[in-house]
Amino acid sequence: MKKLLALMLVMVLVMSMLAGCGNSDDENGAEDNGEETSDTGSDEAGSDFDDKVVFTVNDTKIMLSAANVLLYQIKGYYENTYGPDVWDMEASEGVSVEEYVKNDIKDLSIRTEILSQIASSKGFELSEDKKTELLAQATTIYASYSDEVKVKYGITEDIVKKLILEQGLSEVVFEEMTKDIELSEEEIETILKTNAEYENIMKIGTEEYYEQVRARHILVSTLDEEGQLLSEEDYAVAKTLIEDLRQRALDGEDFATLATEYTEDPGSKETGGEYTFGRGQMVPEFEEGAFGLEEGGISEVIETQYGFHIIMLEEKIPATEEQITGAEALLTNIEEEAKYRLKLEKFDAIYDALAAGYETTTVEEIWETMTFRDEEVTDEEVNTEEEVNTEE
Repeated sequence: MKKLLALMLVMVLVMSMLAGCGNSDDENGAEDNGEETSDTGSDEAGSDFDDKVVFTVNDTKIMLSAANVLLYQIKGYYENTYGPDVWDMEASEGVSVEEYVKNDIKDLSIRTEILSQIASSKGFELSEDKKTELLAQATTIYASYSDEVKVKYGITEDIVKKLILEQGLSEVVFEEMTKDIELSEEEIETILKTNAEYENIMKIGTEEYYEQVRARHILVSTLDEEGQLLSEEDYAVAKTLIEDLRQRALDGEDFATLATEYTEDPGSKETGGEYTFGRGQMVPEFEEGAFGLEEGGISEVIETQYGFHIIMLEEKIPATEEQITGAEALLTNIEEEAKYRLKLEKFDAIYDALAAGYETTTVEEIWETMTFRDEEVTDEEVNTEEEVNTEE
């Protein structure tokens, strides 16, 4: 399901799913040899870019400048997330991240053009309101690019607008061709079971999902100063100590005083072991122990990766009406996303059948020039420039 995964990837990476598509022969008069440049947006910053055909779909040419829009968006995401050296990393055995993501760009560029042509053949169109919205979005995206970026990648406002409109049209194709697909409860449930957050909400309930607890705890660590597990003898001593402290608390000694004196948790020692927290903020064993208590109750000894704990629940803080509504909305959103994912999978089969009727090509010599890496000045170039300056 590579096309599906690529489509979902771009939905996450960019403000709008951007996929490259160039103009047809009728629009720009480009020749089949890929040597002619597009004159779209000739009055803009990217107009000096030496544009060439990089892909074709039947008689339609997809220009390098259009594919570069997607390349630039994804470049920023990956480098901000993983660092500038991400392109040297391996996506899979023998395949670099750069090669893997470049193939996503190719797939998405071609896919969007095919979907655009399918829309045309079936009479699918964007509403005027949607066009206005997408064009405003395109203007915002284009304005975010520096002049240097526009020139380097050949990006013009017309190109961005065209891509955004085509992507919007791709969504129309998807919606129109999946609107009558029926999804079984079993299919939906299978997807939902893979979502841990959904499972938690269903288990806990929307009214309790955002509730909090105010609790005190005492930690007796089972780790040494280097973070290694204590010796068997010291481990047994730690367990004996926590069991003794629990019994003292049960016998009526003040829990906060015991925590201040004995806990090895520096984050709560000065407050008598007190924390206020909601679900998902503590390690699972600790969270389960705290939320499972009644107010005033003291837990059994709980072992976590940090050591032995005993917890006393001071107060349960109910979720607000707004939080309950939020939990209900979250549940609905997760369900809708599951349905959307299922429809994407089914749509992929529809797309594959339709795409088989389109002839696509890649102009390899142009494709090979596309890179996420910034240009670097070599030592040879530096030496050459120094020689020129010396001669002058």
